[in-house]
This record gives sequence, C-alpha cells and structure tokens, in this order.
Amino acid sequence: MAPVVEAFKKLDELKQKGYIDKNVIATKYSDGQAKFYTGQAAMLFDGSWAAGGIMGKNSTVAADASFFNFPNLGGAGDDMINGGWSNGYGFSSKLNDSELKAVKSFIKNFYTEANQKRALKESGNIPAMKLADIGDASGLVAEVVKGQLSAKKGAFPAFDALVSPAVKKTLEGTMEELMGGKVTPQKAAEKMQAAQDAKS
Repeated sequence: MAPVVEAFKKLDELKQKGYIDKNVIATKYSDGQAKFYTGQAAMLFDGSWAAGGIMGKNSTVAADASFFNFPNLGGAGDDMINGGWSNGYGFSSKLNDSELKAVKSFIKNFYTEANQKRALKESGNIPAMKLADIGDASGLVAEVVKGQLSAKKGAFPAFDALVSPAVKKTLEGTMEELMGGKVTPQKAAEKMQAAQDAKS
C-alpha cells in the first residue's frame, strides 16, 4: 500500500502547488480538454485519444501543441510510458471459415511497418505496433509516438484496465475526495485497499 500512498501524496502536492486547476472536481472532462485546446491552460494530463480535440478545427493550439512523458519520480514506473500498442479493433471468436480467412488477411496486411507508418502520416493514427522509426511523420501524434519509442523500459497498462469495476469506481470517487481536500493520501489509499480486499 505504501507506493499508492506515495502516488496520492504526489498528486496532492501538485494540487497544493497550484499545478492542478483548483476547480478540477467541478470541471467536466470535455471542458478540461477544451481549456487546453483553446489556450486557457498551459498543460493537459490526458491520453492519446485527446489528440483529436487538440488538433481539431476549434483548437487554437494545434500548430504548437506537443507531448512529453511524465517525469521520472524515482519509482518502478521510471523510464516507462503509460500505454501500449493497440488499435481498437475487435474480432469475434465465432467466425466461419471465410470470415476467419478475411480477418487473418486484414491483420497480416494491417500490421506491417509500412502500413502503420502510412496510417500515422496520413491519418494521424497512433501505430498499433512498435515501429523502428516513424519516417517523416510530424505533429502532435508523431510526438506521442516518439514518446512511446523513447520509453526505455517499455509501457505499462492503465491502472483502471487492471482492476475490477468496483475498485475503479472507488478510485474515481477517492480521487475526487483527495482533490477536494476531503481525504488525506493515507486515507485515500486505505479506501482503495478496502475496495480491493472486498473483491478478493
């Protein structure tokens, strides 16, 4: 539990120093994104899915926006990036022979270095596999991919992808309480531990 307490302490410290908007718990997710892409916020802590809004037609920062990895803090996640390589495609496990053949053909064609680079350059799609290089792709999404490639120790999945829905819900509520000054980092970690123990 100690690493979780330390993580909550770091978040609380960022809030206390004014690096996190004082109205964060009253701000809708989409409004937080909009504050960044309309130039009302200096930084946005978000995922690659936010690139669409940042580079969209309502953005005033599209030409200037960039990406950097969260700084190392001296823990197990140093030199890693939160994320992975995927594409959002899903395939049924109940396919007839011709459907299975088509899916296999699609995968074989799609998962090539050449096609992943093309999708990155032409559509701004983050590659679904680790590339040796990104060619001449540029812009925000290219910066995100460079961040993926520069993570010396690789990637780790998002916490909420690893825990049960009940623990994820507890995390969301506890984060609101922590950002609102209603719980201490220690108490927040205890609530998370209790939710995990209840699922075990």
